[in-house]
Amino acid sequence: MAVKSAYIARKGSKPEKGDKSAGKNSGFSTQEELRDLVPGHWVVVEPKTGRTHQIRVHLAFLGKPVLGDGLYGGQSSDRLWLHAWKLRLKHPITGEEMEFVAEPERFRKPLVGAQPA
Repeated sequence: MAVKSAYIARKGSKPEKGDKSAGKNSGFSTQEELRDLVPGHWVVVEPKTGRTHQIRVHLAFLGKPVLGDGLYGGQSSDRLWLHAWKLRLKHPITGEEMEFVAEPERFRKPLVGAQPA
């Protein structure tokens, strides 16, 4: 059973020419889906294994740590800007393709004139 997951992370630095940390568009995200996030430099990543901190370690190794990730060299922030966003898998019995989405609401721009909850 193939399982694919995608995470969204905000990097603390601007992408440079030839920056490989953003990877290729896999169909998990579109510019339209990312347009209402707070301003920043975003990356959508798909881990290949389930190793602990894989995304955080790899982005730090590339010199682009996740914003707020003090453990791996990220700039200070009020939060860790990493979110488990989408999961795709085949149902183990029916074989039906399934997708689960946890929208990154905490990363969205506040609506103009909106009152805090």
